[in-house]
Parts: sequence; structure tokens; C-alpha cells
Amino acid sequence: MKKIALLSLALLLVGCNQIDEGSGTQNSSTTQMQLETPYELHKGDKLLRNSSDTLVTIDKNSEKEYSTVTLLEGSAKIVWSNR
Repeated sequence: MKKIALLSLALLLVGCNQIDEGSGTQNSSTTQMQLETPYELHKGDKLLRNSSDTLVTIDKNSEKEYSTVTLLEGSAKIVWSNR
């Protein structure tokens, strides 16, 4: 239950990033996330869950223009925006 609360709070803090379940967008590259590997998400990047048991942490530093996302369980991919 504590993990769910922390994840929910993290999702609220992200704001500028999107987390969806679905297919990627055209003209974007994708990366299959690896467990316990941090990734930087910038405005416009999308995190797509591949399974319902996916659990991620999202760290947002208000002084930086990106969030750090780490896959803890399940499967997910990142669709990078065209920056």
C-alpha cells in the first residue's frame, strides 16, 4: 500500500510528463525500459506500461527540467518526443 501511495504522489508531481497505456506516436523513437535503470524524461516524453503489474518510481526535481523514472516491476517503454 505504501508503494501505491508513493507512486500516486510521484505521478501527481510529474505534471509535464505523460503516462499512458497504448501505442507510441509516429516519428518518435522508443526504448524498452530495463529494471532498476534510471531514465530521464523531458516534456513530451511518454511512459507506456506494457503490463498491468508495472511499477515505476518517478523523481521530479523542481530545479531541473526533467524527471527521473526507474522501472521497479513489470514492463514499460519510453516514447521519446521529437526534441
